[in-house]
Amino acid sequence: MKSDKVEESLPEDFAKYQKLNLILSILILGFIIIFSFLVDFPILILFSLLFLIVISYYEQKANFCPKKYSKYIFLINSTGIYATIIFWFVPLPLNVQFIILIIGLYLILEIFATRGYFVKENVLIAQHVLAVSSFIAIIYSFFDIFSFIYIDFTTDFI
Repeated sequence: MKSDKVEESLPEDFAKYQKLNLILSILILGFIIIFSFLVDFPILILFSLLFLIVISYYEQKANFCPKKYSKYIFLINSTGIYATIIFWFVPLPLNVQFIILIIGLYLILEIFATRGYFVKENVLIAQHVLAVSSFIAIIYSFFDIFSFIYIDFTTDFI
């Protein structure tokens, strides 16, 4: 990759500024997400995170934030946008929203792995954890139905 070759030839001070840019970007992302959740204004999250995706993309192209740092910014951005859509705009029960979020995170990690942002073997570990947690969440969703059926058929009404 072009940006990786350029990054190796940069001075040590510039690498420090790149790391500080990553920290600042993550702090801005966290502040926007927390502020929007507290104010209960999801449109702010959507537009600001989409704007930050564009800024991060051009920072990566200009080598202000190389690919090894910007992948985390893109992951947090896409997860924040996806969680906002799931929890604010989809009127489903909370456990169903949680299951959809876990399955969507699985797909987001797959997209990032195929685009080369993360190593496939490292992503597989996180995807296995997400698959097991989604299975547990699905089973937990049926717990009320199973317990009602069990109590209904094992109790004698006299």
